[in-house]
Amino acid sequence: MKSASDSAILGVPTQDIRSHCQHHILPRFLLPETRPNPNTQTSHLQQLILEKAYARHKETQGAAKATTDAMDAEYAQRMKMIEIRHLKDRATVALQHRDMHNHLQQQTLEKQVKAKEDHRLASTATTTPVTILPQARGRTKEEDKAHKAMLRRQLDAEMQKKRDRHDHASHVHRDEEVYFMACVQTQHDKERQDVARQKLADKEALMREWSRQKMHT
Repeated sequence: MKSASDSAILGVPTQDIRSHCQHHILPRFLLPETRPNPNTQTSHLQQLILEKAYARHKETQGAAKATTDAMDAEYAQRMKMIEIRHLKDRATVALQHRDMHNHLQQQTLEKQVKAKEDHRLASTATTTPVTILPQARGRTKEEDKAHKAMLRRQLDAEMQKKRDRHDHASHVHRDEEVYFMACVQTQHDKERQDVARQKLADKEALMREWSRQKMHT
């Protein structure tokens, strides 16, 4: 039997000789595995698939959130514009009523001033012989009252026409707003459904790929 000194003399390291002897002594099932483990490669591939699916899922979620935020901002802007328009319409109606009231009040004051001036001129006029010519018959109180009532009806009719035009415009604005909001809600629901379908498709694709990898392993 060769000793360690003999091995050193022969030029073979003692450690290599021990390792060689150990490989020959141990049973085959106790020897360390030196080949690459396929399960490790499969696990790494599955991890890559999961990471890609998760990244795609996060990207889809981000796009859906951005779309929802944009629609919410547009909805808020639209509601603000509608509120401003309503305020402008109410202000316009108030100004019209004020202008009409001022116009009627001005006409009444002018008539009163003219009546006072006519009365003053009549009282200060000198009496001179005049030739009395046939004159048109003056209106009675009933005729004057009927004439005023007719003027009032005409004024009421004009005011009613203005109110009808304003009501019609308001109805048109409301119908446009209802239609716009319905379109926005429909688009919002459609995009949410698309996002849900995409999530389901990604999940199913991920499960199919996972099952396929498990079958191969």
